[in-house]
Amino acid sequence: MRRDEHVAGEVLDALDELPAGVAVGGGNGKGVRVELRDAASGEVLRTATGDRSVVLRTVEWPIADLRGRTVRLACVDEEKGPWGVLFVDDVRESQ
Repeated sequence: MRRDEHVAGEVLDALDELPAGVAVGGGNGKGVRVELRDAASGEVLRTATGDRSVVLRTVEWPIADLRGRTVRLACVDEEKGPWGVLFVDDVRESQ
């Protein structure tokens, strides 16, 4: 891949449990984000972004209203600028 090329896309993962939070870093533009989506409709239920840093920060999501729903975690990278990068780790399931 050349230095000026950009790879964009998204990764979806089905989850057995509702995530209560995630550690996220990277860009904070509209095109770079982590989404919690309803598995049936694709509706975006929660969103998290980085803060233009390679340091991961913890994002907590309220999930009481989502109990009983099947969800997917989506890591979306559609950004073409210098902060078109996303780091995701430590997806924590609810207790």
